Amino acid sequence: MCGIQWLGHATRKMFYMVTPTELALDDTDTMPRILLTTGLPMFFLMIVVEWAAQQVYAVKKMKGARSTNHPTSGGPPVSPYNNRIMELLNCVGVGAAQQLFAFTFEMIGVLTDVMAYTVTYNYFRVGTIPVKDYPVACFVALMLLKDMAYYWNHRVLHEYHLLWASHSVHHSGEDYNLSTGLRQGALQHILSIPFMLPMAVMGFPPAAYGAHAQLNTMYQFWVHTELVNRMPFGLEYIVNTPMAHRMHHRPPGNCNYAGVFIIWDRLFGTYVAEEVRKDYYGLARQPKTFDPVKLNTQHYKTIAKLNKSHKKNPRLNKIFARRVPWRWQFSLTNLVKPIPSADRPDLRTEGPVRQKYKGNPNNPKPFFEPIGYGVRTFTHVSIILACTYLLFNGRGLHRGDATGAGLLGLILLSCIGRMWDNNPGEVEKAFALATTLLPGMVGFLAVQPVDRFYTEAGM
Repeated sequence: MCGIQWLGHATRKMFYMVTPTELALDDTDTMPRILLTTGLPMFFLMIVVEWAAQQVYAVKKMKGARSTNHPTSGGPPVSPYNNRIMELLNCVGVGAAQQLFAFTFEMIGVLTDVMAYTVTYNYFRVGTIPVKDYPVACFVALMLLKDMAYYWNHRVLHEYHLLWASHSVHHSGEDYNLSTGLRQGALQHILSIPFMLPMAVMGFPPAAYGAHAQLNTMYQFWVHTELVNRMPFGLEYIVNTPMAHRMHHRPPGNCNYAGVFIIWDRLFGTYVAEEVRKDYYGLARQPKTFDPVKLNTQHYKTIAKLNKSHKKNPRLNKIFARRVPWRWQFSLTNLVKPIPSADRPDLRTEGPVRQKYKGNPNNPKPFFEPIGYGVRTFTHVSIILACTYLLFNGRGLHRGDATGAGLLGLILLSCIGRMWDNNPGEVEKAFALATTLLPGMVGFLAVQPVDRFYTEAGM
């Protein structure tokens, strides 16, 4: 019974269906950790459910394609649900790297989004909004303000090369399923700071803002799926849905920036409807790596090669170089502009538009089977478990132990990605480095040497 109740509460939070009083949090309340305690378990549960559903629907789609002689681009019809385990695990690794990066920043004391909001609220707010006295009005206002701030933050991340370098990580996945929602850039939480500070200046308490921000993020998880086609009751005109977000992940993807409400895209002219289903996702130029560190840094190489057209200061030109031309549009009539019907071709049964990255198939496996794969799998699982433990329990550790474990965790996740890439000369080095550093990370978590040193020294 407790499990069913938890699932019911968690599902409501995943879809932002909470009562205004639940989010009426002021300075007497602590910021809830909804994303870790509720969101993360639900993410993995929904990924498993989606995978099972994909197996059922894939068989139906393939049978339908054969029975109707659906044209193909060579060969028999293929499954429209290509959920590769390596791609799924890479999404988990990239998401873990983003969380570890944010956690390590917090432990070091570098300004984070939560710290920036709190400092601005404490010292620069023009007043204090009484969220407990007006829960409904504050709920609606903060939900809309946060979501509109997300829209503009998201849009700017796409439009400038320097900001795209971080956000491009989220678009690097070439399969489109729920695990894609876990794939996040390491610096995105820092780049969102300018867009959320107005709410702090207005006087919305940090706990209330933090709760809305987490629910906003959790809602966006479910739109990363191929299983849902079109939504009924005109919901496509109001809220963000899988149909709209699939177009955002199809190259070039500079559209449909919404978080919860698609109305922002319709108002500001960035809305594009999905008229043809395709298995075509990821970056226009495939990064061809599973390494989260490489994925977070690969676009900086592109920035370095940009044309130095600024005569006086080429570096300044690169910093402000646009990736997407600016266009301003605001139209209330766009809110009621008809969305094209869903009665369009489904080309997914023809297979992916381009070959997807699977690691280097030409490099021989570096270990004898099955012992070698068993050792590597054990190493990978141990790293993921250590990183998960750190994220849930790291704030209870001494700052030195938590920082050391966080830095080692980032390196270890990079080692996993390099092993999956299977490039000549990298696999053995990555495995050796992982087996060397993993005991160190476990030592920080279990032995806590920094805490012991300070305790024994009486400091």
